[in-house]
Amino acid sequence: MKFHLQTLVAAVVLCTAARSFGQPVIMSLSGGSGAPGTAVKLSISLTPPASARVSAIQWTFTYSNRDISSVSVTLAPSGSGAGKSIWCNPDPGRYTCIVAGKNANPLPVGVIANALVQLSSSTLSSSALLQVSGGRAASANGSAQSLQAANVSISIVHPLQSAPVPRSVTPSGGTSSAQVFQAVASHSAGPGQIDAIYLLVNDSIDPKNACYLVYYPAQNTVFLMNDAATGWLGPLVVGRNGSLANTQCTLNGAGTRSQESGTTVILTLALYFKPPFGGARTLYLRAANGSAYSGWQAAAWWNVPSVIAAVSSTPNSGRGSSQVFVFTFYNPYGGANLTDIYAQIDTYVKSQQGCYVMFNYPRRQFLLMNDAGTIGLGPANAGSNSRLSNSHCTLNAAASSVRVQGNYLYLTVALQFAHSYAGVKDINLLASNDRINSGWQQRGTWVIP
Repeated sequence: MKFHLQTLVAAVVLCTAARSFGQPVIMSLSGGSGAPGTAVKLSISLTPPASARVSAIQWTFTYSNRDISSVSVTLAPSGSGAGKSIWCNPDPGRYTCIVAGKNANPLPVGVIANALVQLSSSTLSSSALLQVSGGRAASANGSAQSLQAANVSISIVHPLQSAPVPRSVTPSGGTSSAQVFQAVASHSAGPGQIDAIYLLVNDSIDPKNACYLVYYPAQNTVFLMNDAATGWLGPLVVGRNGSLANTQCTLNGAGTRSQESGTTVILTLALYFKPPFGGARTLYLRAANGSAYSGWQAAAWWNVPSVIAAVSSTPNSGRGSSQVFVFTFYNPYGGANLTDIYAQIDTYVKSQQGCYVMFNYPRRQFLLMNDAGTIGLGPANAGSNSRLSNSHCTLNAAASSVRVQGNYLYLTVALQFAHSYAGVKDINLLASNDRINSGWQQRGTWVIP
């Protein structure tokens, strides 16, 4: 501690004084209350024993910075009128003070100082505890005794929280498997009072087997509920690469963003609805401010088509000169009713060049397109000891397979890429039967070193 010279002299007196008083000096603090971020004034009073002439005192306040951001103490007029001064040393969570001065003059009975306690603006507590320790008192003749003081609890009064208002979801209706939605919520006190925005897509307000998301503006993160509604998947930072997926939908992080405008938060969500989730769906919106929640609002409707679809690639991103991919396809009429599967790993879908794999499910046979894109090389039966190669990649049929489960077809493809084919490649997939096809759908990217 760094105190004024007079303070050090007073401290020496306090520390070396002989103990002669039988009764302690009582220091008391008044109570108080305030809202987070406000200052609460407390009076500090002194009650010495009847026969004592106390000339100097010392004490330390301790507190939690979670609830109290700072403390300051000033001498009351009665103290300065007795020729006393106050010196205090602030430290994080601690505040030590010495009151001393003319030794011939005793400290007055009653209020000798005032403390200003600054409550933290971020506290969630209902009270803040100001503890008193290290109390000492000394008289002019060098006698000393203990200084006793009770801790004081300051009530923290939180303003009543009002719920935000869920405004809208756009587009308000349509039909597609992939869509970018904008969800808007507002609060009369500003967007800072919006702690969470919830979007639930289902045929009713049921979080199970739904596309159910929550966005937290303070952290700029979004979560997706799992199928069983037992836990959140995530977090995913808005605007960054990555995705969250359950059986009903996939959220694309790079296509998701948030912005504030006036009193509103505008949340943009890039969603892909999976074919098993097909049917008429309602988009329900709600928002929260602390423990104050708005009700669910039916903000939009959406028709999710149940069609043949290229669902996913596992992995859907990565780096390597070789990789075993699992491509997943969906057919509402059964995975076994798919006839032809196509996978193209290239910079973009262009004619039939690059690393272009074809698979015929009825025959369980692979073909690999030649460099010119004019003819398929092969065939090679899935699981056979065969390899198909062009100048871009080699397909290892022995490590490749196919499996059907219900409406899904899972195609495992083992590929080795040529060094001359280096670069960032898109993973594009297509599935068809004799009548319809999914169209080309990008389901990932791969970096070939």
